Amino acid sequence: MSNLINQDPNMAIFDFSDDLKNGINAMDEEHQFLFQAINHSYDLLIKDKQQAYAYFNDVILSYVDKHLTHEENIMRKNGYPEFDQHLKAHDLFRKVVMELVPAVQAGDPKAFREVYSISMGWLIGHIEKVDSKYGKWFAAQGLTGKINGEEAVSQL
Repeated sequence: MSNLINQDPNMAIFDFSDDLKNGINAMDEEHQFLFQAINHSYDLLIKDKQQAYAYFNDVILSYVDKHLTHEENIMRKNGYPEFDQHLKAHDLFRKVVMELVPAVQAGDPKAFREVYSISMGWLIGHIEKVDSKYGKWFAAQGLTGKINGEEAVSQL
């Protein structure tokens, strides 16, 4: 497992390290942005909880949905054989998080902690265990060059 939690208080709480890259440039860029956004929301949480809630809702949740949709489109267009299972994982994450969004928007700190914790854990585990599979599959099929022409979803 990666050394994801950075112990230095002057650095990001989570590092996007090379072992999390799957070789699909657009996806790696999007994953890296998500790590940066989670770190930024953590910084905001220390300073201003309401601003952290707003940032999480306005930036992270909308970007995650754009990223998941982009990832799904790439897998679908290129015939990824485990697409259905991957889509189910995405849909479950969306469902769990979206059920908490109204409470986060209302400023409920418990809901924010829950959605933040779920999102961090899911993102890290999903990239490490699930997304790495499609990166390896695309490479084995010789599709990486074609897919690397894809642009990353713009960062809000």
